[in-house]
Amino acid sequence: MKILIYAKVKLPRNYLYHVSIIIRLCNDKVNSTAEVERGEVALSIICYVQQENVAEDVAREYIESIILDSWKKINYHFNNLSTSQKKIVNHVTNGA
Repeated sequence: MKILIYAKVKLPRNYLYHVSIIIRLCNDKVNSTAEVERGEVALSIICYVQQENVAEDVAREYIESIILDSWKKINYHFNNLSTSQKKIVNHVTNGA
């Protein structure tokens, strides 16, 4: 029954995109040092360091700014939802 209710909620454009960005980039921030030491996948922080030729702390600040910007967009869209939509969408947002 819940699946049908969730399917009827129309999320604002790019809402899930911004939730995904937050989850991905927060994961990169927390795990970047350990993953680089193990030689694992390229992370957003390391990619930005190499692409822009900046220090890691500058890259971390940039990634943090993207996370904060995504939160602002999520909050803006969330505040424009109806009460019934907010209850359902809140579950998605809490994942971030």
